[in-house]
Amino acid sequence: MTLRANVNLRLGTLQLALGLVAAPGEVLALLGPNGAGKTTLLRALAGLQPIEAGGIELDGVTLDSPLAGAFVPAEDRSVGVLFQDYLLFPHLSVVENVAFGLRSRGADQPLQTARLWLQVMDLDAYAAAKPAQLSGGQAQRVALARALAPAPRLLLLDEPLAALDASTKVAIRRELKKHLSLFEGICLLVTHDPVDAAALADAVLVIEDGRVVQQGKLPQITARPRSRYVADLVGVNLWRGQAVDGQVSVGVASISAADARDGDVFALVHPRAVSLYVERPDGSPRNVWRGRATSLDFAGDRVRVRVDGPVPLVAEITSAGLAELGLVGGEEVWVSFKASEVDVYSA
Repeated sequence: MTLRANVNLRLGTLQLALGLVAAPGEVLALLGPNGAGKTTLLRALAGLQPIEAGGIELDGVTLDSPLAGAFVPAEDRSVGVLFQDYLLFPHLSVVENVAFGLRSRGADQPLQTARLWLQVMDLDAYAAAKPAQLSGGQAQRVALARALAPAPRLLLLDEPLAALDASTKVAIRRELKKHLSLFEGICLLVTHDPVDAAALADAVLVIEDGRVVQQGKLPQITARPRSRYVADLVGVNLWRGQAVDGQVSVGVASISAADARDGDVFALVHPRAVSLYVERPDGSPRNVWRGRATSLDFAGDRVRVRVDGPVPLVAEITSAGLAELGLVGGEEVWVSFKASEVDVYSA
């Protein structure tokens, strides 16, 4: 009772080539930048995009296998889909929208089952309403009820919270988590938001350029990012280079790192570990160089300063520290951080 997928296909400039395994009761988040192939993967699993090689198997049933000449159409797959913009039928009432998937699968008493789902979603008072009369949160719940009503074995959620405003998103995320905890099938959730992934998913697949670049529990991924996308998402400095005798070569420069093993490695430094000075600093830090503060990003009483230099990086300082340095952007500064602050791990 598992989803096993080895998906290979080309769509425009995207070459999707990845595999995944998910078990019943598991919520798997697909995290990645725009154009990485996340939605294309969902479309392939749903039967809306045939694959060119590999195979898709759900509960031991082959849904798509070009080699075997097998392909199960979307309407015959036990798959529920919630698209980013919900795609509710504007001419149908709320209850008719929820009943649509049940009717297409030949279910008995589809309207009765649909009304039960509206009760579950606390939407029974809106049964006769049209989608245009709903709030964003209500429309999301109707779309989720429509996807869940036929009791799919696989539920695909494509950015289900992206269309919600900030004030609604927290409450709907909490409600979605409750419904997913009761879902006995497999759920794949596409998101750009690590907060959504942390709140809703059991595990994460990071997809870039049609490939899985990292997978596992979110804390494991964020603690040891393996791509620039994940590093930027987490907000840390990350470089890949060759380590020799405690020095990590990064382009034409090098970073001193305590306990760095020789070989191909990633080097990670938290922006809060980076100090900035107007004059060259004294003391023990072994990583010191001159750069130029090119941009300032304010977040509360903290300021993230992007510094270009031999090794471009981001430093995070306080607003008071910024005032003391007199930075407005464009000034030359000295960068400093200790070798012991560099986390080095195998690439």
